[in-house]
Amino acid sequence: MLIKELKKLKAKEELVTIIRTCDGEGLTGCLTQVNENYVAMHLYNDDGKYDGFTIFETYQIEEVLWGNREHKAIDYLINKGEPIITPRLKTRAFQNAILEVSKKYGCLMLYKSYTDDMFDIVDILGHDDDWLKVQTYGTKQSLSRMTKLIERYDICRVTVNSAYQKDIVNLHSVKELIDFDVGATQASQDLGQAVKK
Repeated sequence: MLIKELKKLKAKEELVTIIRTCDGEGLTGCLTQVNENYVAMHLYNDDGKYDGFTIFETYQIEEVLWGNREHKAIDYLINKGEPIITPRLKTRAFQNAILEVSKKYGCLMLYKSYTDDMFDIVDILGHDDDWLKVQTYGTKQSLSRMTKLIERYDICRVTVNSAYQKDIVNLHSVKELIDFDVGATQASQDLGQAVKK
């Protein structure tokens, strides 16, 4: 019944909230692809702003909600004229979909350990059947990158083009400018202290 209903909701472009076993708050958006292995959807926040494209395994679904006032309000706020690219994934397996999304977008958010609190923003550098070699983007505080191995079967969701992800990647691209500004400010302060002495 689940797959059949999800396909109907996708065809109607209905705004839905999906509650998963690993996240009690749910994901709200419009379904773009449904099969027995994974679901893909465009995400929207409570203000109707686009917040990325995500995929996760179908078996994680605990509840599907739609049609209440909140959904109608969010749907009303969505800018229907905003161009949103919807990738059509060719693979039917979730683990392969991760790699396909990586090839199409480059940088992505990998959610691990069946909780949406644990994720990395990464570029995938390599993989085998069991592991991904990734280079992570650090937080706003660190802006530090590192390389690490992540077990492929520990990944429960992938997202691209979220507002947070774009902000972090943009900050990394201007990190040298930020470092220069911080260094120049510090040098200016040091010079000011030396003049006072």
